[in-house]
Amino acid sequence: MRTPCGSSMSSVGVICAVGALSKIWISWMNTAEVHHMNALVNCLRSGSSLITVSNHHSCIDEPLIWGVLPWRFYFRRPPIMRWAMAAKEIVFTNPLYSAFFSSGRCIPVVRGMGVYQAGVDRCLDVLNNNGWIHVFPEGRVNFSRAPMRLKWGVGRLINEAKRVPMVLPIWHIGMEKVLPEHACVPRILKKVLIYFGKPIDRTVFEKVRASSHSKEVKRIKSTDIIHAELYSLQRHAEKLYHSNGP
Repeated sequence: MRTPCGSSMSSVGVICAVGALSKIWISWMNTAEVHHMNALVNCLRSGSSLITVSNHHSCIDEPLIWGVLPWRFYFRRPPIMRWAMAAKEIVFTNPLYSAFFSSGRCIPVVRGMGVYQAGVDRCLDVLNNNGWIHVFPEGRVNFSRAPMRLKWGVGRLINEAKRVPMVLPIWHIGMEKVLPEHACVPRILKKVLIYFGKPIDRTVFEKVRASSHSKEVKRIKSTDIIHAELYSLQRHAEKLYHSNGP
């Protein structure tokens, strides 16, 4: 997006190809019901650094949720597209995969290594260049879909970026039907709902950053704010999803 890296021809090619395939699969092969996507578009137009956060209920959440974006997002140079953390031990397993996912703006992180590691540092670099980072703060695919304590890495990003980024929560439902836990091939003719919330008031994060608490406590407090906003969004999304039939 607005970062100095990740805009090579290989990156543009991967983003265009994956974006087009995601759009075809979620919008044409399945039914996507999208609410308030202008919230994301307005955040991107603002020129501010942005963190989007969402639930993680299927291995295909990333990149399929971005298949609802307008075509122009994929075919600009540099494309308007997120950077995302990806588990190094799962995704970056050989040179070919590493090249592909790096071109697709995935940043390797090592699960269990904590918030101070090279991948999180690189996410901060993206934010400090007014870029867009997407985070699954649950830290793994939550197949049970029960509420989880969120990982504190997102709290570090908010508290240690040069400026408080915009934070936009997203809740999606139905991805687990497109690709169930033990399935290898995505399904078709399923209903998916993607609900974009409102940007979280930045002043609440500014107050946390300005407090006298330790860095650890600040990370926890910022993450707790996101937890409350994200699971509040879940209630609205589920009501819409179930009110409109299967």
